[in-house]
Amino acid sequence: MTERPSGSADPLATIGGYTVLRRLGAGGMGEVYLVQHPRLPRQDALKLLGSGVVGDADAKARFLREADVLSGLSHPNIVHLYDRGEDDGRLWLTMEYIGGADAAQLLREYGPMPADLALRVVDGVGSALDYGRRTRGVTHRDVKPANILIGFEDGAPASVKLTDFGIAKALEDAVRVTSTGLTIGTMSYLAPEAIEGGSVDHRSDQYSLACTAFELLSGVGPYPRESARAVAAAHLTAPVPLLSERAPHLGRAADAVFARALAKEPGDRYPDNAEFVADLRAALASAPRRAPVPPTMPPPAPPTAPAFQYAPTHVPAPAPAPAAAGPSATGPGAAGPAGARRSRRGVLIGGAVAAIVVIAAVAGAVVLARGDGSSAAAGPSNAAGATVTCDFADRPDQAAATRTAIASSRSQIDKVKATLSGLSGDERSAVQAQIDSAEQRNATMEKSLPALEALTVKNKAIGKPGGTAVPSTGSLFGSIATSAGTLSIELDRAKAPCNVRTFETLIAAKYFDGTTCHRETNAPSTGGRGGLYVLQCGDPSGSGMGGAGWTSPDEAPTFLTSSTTPSTSQAGSEPTVVYPAGTIAVANANGGSDHDTGSSQFFLVYRDTALPATYSVIGRTNSSGITTLVDIAKKGITANGTVPASSAGTVTDGKPTVPVDISTMTLES
Repeated sequence: MTERPSGSADPLATIGGYTVLRRLGAGGMGEVYLVQHPRLPRQDALKLLGSGVVGDADAKARFLREADVLSGLSHPNIVHLYDRGEDDGRLWLTMEYIGGADAAQLLREYGPMPADLALRVVDGVGSALDYGRRTRGVTHRDVKPANILIGFEDGAPASVKLTDFGIAKALEDAVRVTSTGLTIGTMSYLAPEAIEGGSVDHRSDQYSLACTAFELLSGVGPYPRESARAVAAAHLTAPVPLLSERAPHLGRAADAVFARALAKEPGDRYPDNAEFVADLRAALASAPRRAPVPPTMPPPAPPTAPAFQYAPTHVPAPAPAPAAAGPSATGPGAAGPAGARRSRRGVLIGGAVAAIVVIAAVAGAVVLARGDGSSAAAGPSNAAGATVTCDFADRPDQAAATRTAIASSRSQIDKVKATLSGLSGDERSAVQAQIDSAEQRNATMEKSLPALEALTVKNKAIGKPGGTAVPSTGSLFGSIATSAGTLSIELDRAKAPCNVRTFETLIAAKYFDGTTCHRETNAPSTGGRGGLYVLQCGDPSGSGMGGAGWTSPDEAPTFLTSSTTPSTSQAGSEPTVVYPAGTIAVANANGGSDHDTGSSQFFLVYRDTALPATYSVIGRTNSSGITTLVDIAKKGITANGTVPASSAGTVTDGKPTVPVDISTMTLES
């Protein structure tokens, strides 16, 4: 480590290879810095633990092991733990950076939250806690407003993230406890059994979440006292306070909810946070009136959080920017439009060849980053509420479209062949290569016709999903059972509610069961362009041209980090973003529509990939799933007759050499 940061950090200081940009804050456990990742175009938050690290090697090892386990947690309401290490005797962690403020700061600046916003925060944190318990059997142990980060978009609260998930106890073990012991800030949210040094579990976290919810709604915790000792005594012996006395405008129905959630005995509390949040939502919905909207308030000091206003009904859902329709389907190595030539004859030939090589787009192929299409896309409407309205457009019969495309291609090929005799040797060879490639593609598509016809029948048996009142919050958890291993998945409604609804419908109809992932791309970085590392699945026909009988609106992933390099296969200069390893996104279907290009085909990213921000992100798989995807890629790729090998003879795009068959794709009920 060089130039150890202190105070306002020197921008040139480094910790564990990360360049320090500025100090974000400090607490009893250490300091937090905004840092630049040494290799990726990403900024992270780095927590540097205090200098009083315990010399006990076992405690340090336990901390590192727990951090390793928790790095596998993947949930939209959990700040992701990226890395950990030791530098000059001080432990550090890097985490996802959230450009916003913590809930404690918002309470200090603006007072209690409107019920709708408080419920959104509590719902997100509760969902994160239940996920940690269900998937990893871990508890948080330090749920409080200071550990809840609120992200912002356009000056309004837009995301809720729980930080320090599961590492609070490990942090305590690794850092010396000061002579003053626990502060009021921590004691205010501890469950009675934690204060007494007894056994703690998920019900202890539920108690802490209830204390947090009480404070978000009323502006003060359930047991405000002058000292940590007095707060501890109140948790152990004082009656549960009435929210109706602190916040009369919220009515009395919530009093019974908090009486149970803040019960002294763990067995008397809610069995999980989902039930607590559901009861609290129902109780607040019956309140006679909402709190008045506060006047415009000054923002917290920058750069911690942007200006915004609390608003009782303002619970933002994604508002995707218009996205480009699927790019043209010119695979790597295939030529696109030839552009201006030296003669009129050259222009004619170039136009004919261009008509040949876009054949897959005419047929409705589903592609990734092949060109720079620019058709506008319409996102979901009603983006400001907890639900959205989705326009699920009918998709043309794919078998009929493919027949039409083949006929059109052959007509163009005949026109080009008629010009060959007048070309020079080199030019004739180049055009003949284009013709050969187009004829090979036509043959491949012709072979796919029976499967596409069968898919047409299958699609007619599945009704389109309803497009009204589509949920835009919460996550769905499930798995993809494949011949290469089972991948755990999480579908995040907040990122792409319409496309998630499509996949809910298709999974329920067993649409993906018995299908095979039809395309693998392992194209490394070259010539200043980023790599492309994806496995593409979701076409029951196996041709790469099939999909569901409807399309979903494009929901641009505006939340992704901009890439400093274009995609390795991108033809134009369209800005790119980084799709992180583990991402599950929807491939674009060029079915002739100006928008609504999402269908059933999806791709799984197994290594950070630069692509245009035109692919709707529906969720992610966890670290174990990424490992499975990497193992699939290591087994190689076989040319599929539509994409040639690279100049070095390496096949970077085609079918997985070892077939990846999906036996079932399911979601938890």
